[in-house]
Amino acid sequence: MTGKTHLSVGALFGVGYATVNGDGSQDWLTICIGIAVATLSSMLPDLDHKGSYISKYVTLNLKTRYRAIFASLIGFLLIAACFYFNGPLWIALTGLYVVIAAYVPHRSFTHSLMGVGLVGMISFLALPNQVYFEYFMAGYLSHLFADALTVSGIPLFWPNKTGFRLARIKTNTRWDIIIRYVSGIFTVIGLGYLVLH
Repeated sequence: MTGKTHLSVGALFGVGYATVNGDGSQDWLTICIGIAVATLSSMLPDLDHKGSYISKYVTLNLKTRYRAIFASLIGFLLIAACFYFNGPLWIALTGLYVVIAAYVPHRSFTHSLMGVGLVGMISFLALPNQVYFEYFMAGYLSHLFADALTVSGIPLFWPNKTGFRLARIKTNTRWDIIIRYVSGIFTVIGLGYLVLH
């Protein structure tokens, strides 16, 4: 799926989470921040893709051959700073995730249960509000769901490279675009539901 489709599906998962957990305990600010967290975290698994929005952003849009070096430098600096300044563990784990994503092939570690586990640990430790952790994970998992709809699928049990797929949609085709717009429409409907209830 394209980055735009991942953002749209991530927003839908965020709104879906807010709707399912709409017991009145979350105020509007929490819901809005939560949906934004889900939308943005839906891009995170593509940190391993050199042409993705998030990869370009993290590496300051450097030339492709320098991106892995720059990303791993950021990761090692996070790890070193965590231990040198006795920082929280989630900073070192974030550095580890960035280093791994810099060198693994696209749709490998970051698109697997191991990646979900590491990101889950990081976000659980980093986000003091459990609600934001749940929104974050909803967004991350939305990415894996969307990529499981593609021809390539995802290596859910990486390092076993067998692709797990739910459909056979080709990226950047009519079906990819339809999923993007349908997700957007249902996101707006979900927001309307949240406003009215």
